[in-house]
Amino acid sequence: MAEFIVTIFAADNIINPQNPGFLPAEDRTFASDLRTGEQITWVGGGESAQITIIDNQDTVFSEAQSNQTLQSGLTFNGTSYNAGQVVTPSYNIVFNGSDGETYFMTSYVFSGNTDNQVPDAVLWLNGVPPNGTILTVASESNPTGSNAPEYANIVTCFCKGTYIQTPSGPTLVEGLKKGDLVCTQDGNSARIHHVYRREISSVELKKNPKLKPVKISAGSLGLGLPTHDLWVSRQHRMLISSSIAFHMFGVNDVLIPAIKLTQLPGIDIDTHITKVEYFHVLLADHEIIFAEGAPTESLYLGEETLKSMTPDGQKEITTIFPELADPLSTFISTHYIPTGTLQKKLIKRHAKYKKPLIESTNIILRP
Repeated sequence: MAEFIVTIFAADNIINPQNPGFLPAEDRTFASDLRTGEQITWVGGGESAQITIIDNQDTVFSEAQSNQTLQSGLTFNGTSYNAGQVVTPSYNIVFNGSDGETYFMTSYVFSGNTDNQVPDAVLWLNGVPPNGTILTVASESNPTGSNAPEYANIVTCFCKGTYIQTPSGPTLVEGLKKGDLVCTQDGNSARIHHVYRREISSVELKKNPKLKPVKISAGSLGLGLPTHDLWVSRQHRMLISSSIAFHMFGVNDVLIPAIKLTQLPGIDIDTHITKVEYFHVLLADHEIIFAEGAPTESLYLGEETLKSMTPDGQKEITTIFPELADPLSTFISTHYIPTGTLQKKLIKRHAKYKKPLIESTNIILRP
């Protein structure tokens, strides 16, 4: 059984001047009723949910398939849906954001393929726009065949075999459990609240190559870090500590996804790996921990992550962290996370001047 996790967002996250209160509808040309150049605004703060779709056919979310179903029931936007409910997309839209980024949105419908329908939700394929972003339609496509989007299922996680620094010494990530302590950048330790794991088979990797990890070779970050080769998922953020970061952002330390680092020597997508098991570690706060000696992030429960959880997921998290039941309380990133455009500029400057990503000895873990 193939399971894919996606986050869906209701219409109250968007201002749609063409049809206030509703998401763009599908017209009869396999596109939305928006036209190139028209705009909507992403305001965020509305209803969302994280759901699991069962799809035994492939790794794409296609309008032409009827075998895409909900793993479990849920209530969304006032309507209840049972496990086994067929779900499909109806259009893809590429937006140019007012922040200079490009965003890819796919509609989501709690039903099979029908014409001229108003979607129940939307999902984002490359991250959620910042609240207040004005989105201008650049192009559209029909979510079938090569245009069917891949499931958004890449999470921030470590690969099996990675050593995480603990007060008692390096420990394999697969050996960590709830209640264990891990070392943090501030010189203290933090208690693990949960360790999530998922194995990706060779068949799934072949169908969805984007699930293959990034290999960070020993010493490629600078100052001998990581101490051994390190494999992480593509969106897992590594801590960069450099004078270039300071000149660009006014702070030495920033967090950058591993996939952005592949423009530099010694850091590549591991295309030879045949299967992988991912782990990600949840602490009480977003922290910098140490994987093979290199500073990297723990699981980040940002505002959008919390809002995207199912009711059961929210209940579990708010039971562990009662303060998160307050809608004004959210996890705060331990370090600045630049936008995608600025991330590219930072890495380009490191490549141009051949500067290491880690220059400061202050972030190296001491015995």
